[in-house]
Amino acid sequence: MTVRERAKAFGLWGATTGIAIALGPIAGGALITHFFFGSIFLVNVPIALVGVVAIAFVVPESTIPSAIHPTWWDWRSERRASRR
Repeated sequence: MTVRERAKAFGLWGATTGIAIALGPIAGGALITHFFFGSIFLVNVPIALVGVVAIAFVVPESTIPSAIHPTWWDWRSERRASRR
């Protein structure tokens, strides 16, 4: 990933986060006003489905061999982390 691609990714992430922070409370208030309380949770289901489908088409497959087939796993740390 080049510096330009990384800057573009962070810019897109920041822009979508800013929009979500601004529109989330407004959309939530509108949903509660016109529908039942659970609608603020149910609205996330289609958004998540669209996101999963979009990821399948937009995000490229990794070309780094170790990311595709990891050759090691830190089992000792995994065991320690699962105890807490």
